[in-house]
Amino acid sequence: MTGSGGNTSDGSGGDGGASGGTTASGGSTSCTPAVECNPEPLPPSGDVHQDCVDRINQFRVGCWCEAPLARWTEGEACADEQAAYDAARDQPHAGFSDGICESGWGQNECPGWNSEEQILEGCLQMMYDEGPPPSQDCSGSCFQDHGHFINMTDPDFARVACGFYTTDSGEVWSVQNFAD
Repeated sequence: MTGSGGNTSDGSGGDGGASGGTTASGGSTSCTPAVECNPEPLPPSGDVHQDCVDRINQFRVGCWCEAPLARWTEGEACADEQAAYDAARDQPHAGFSDGICESGWGQNECPGWNSEEQILEGCLQMMYDEGPPPSQDCSGSCFQDHGHFINMTDPDFARVACGFYTTDSGEVWSVQNFAD
C-alpha cells in the first residue's frame, strides 16, 4: 500500500453491492457508495491475473461507484517479479520501494496467503473493509489504516496489474500495482 492498458472488465456482479448502474438507454442512474460491501466472488476464469482485476472491480464499481480499472497486462511481469522479490525477502513492498521495475503509483500486497483463491476472496475483501479515511488528508498512520482501500478506489487510477508468486513452502504472495 505505497504511493503504466489492457482489457477492461467491470466485474460488478455479486450481492452486497452499491445501488445504481446504467439504464437500458445508456444513461446513468445514481449510485450510492457502500462502505459495508461483500460481493460474492466471481467464478474463476482460469486466469488469476484477470480474476484479480475483476475482483478489485467488484469493489471499485459495484461497491464504491467508481469507473472500472483496466487490466494492465504490460505491468503483470513486473508485478509477478515484485511478488517473488518480496517473498524472498519476507518484506512486503520491498520491490516497489526498491524500484526493481516500472510499477505505477500505488501498491497493495497480500503476503504469505495459503492460495490464490484466498487472496482473491479474503485479502482483497480485507483491503476494501479498511474503508475510507475520516478526512481527505490521509497520510502517516491514517494511510497505514486506510491505504489499501484508498488505492482500490482512487478515481485517479485507471489500470491495475496483479502479480502472484508461490514460494517453495506453498505461501502465495500477490501485489496489485495501480497506475493512471
